[in-house]
Amino acid sequence: MDRCFFLSQRRGIGSLLLNLMICPLQARGIGEFCLDSGYKEAQKVWKKRLGEPNYVLRDYWGEGFDHLIWKRSTREVPIIL
Repeated sequence: MDRCFFLSQRRGIGSLLLNLMICPLQARGIGEFCLDSGYKEAQKVWKKRLGEPNYVLRDYWGEGFDHLIWKRSTREVPIIL
């Protein structure tokens, strides 16, 4: 598991998946989506891309390890290639 986690970090895979998710949602007329993250490094990336989260579950994964949830409009998230 750790190896898979390592291989997917900082390679743009999450951003690619977000882009691949938003386009079909828009095409189907779906206006909102939620994204959640528990990994601190991934949270930094999503904060940079999506801004501050709508919900913070403090210490969800243990003391000092929060779980963040973003609720966004499919129209407000830029597609970045």
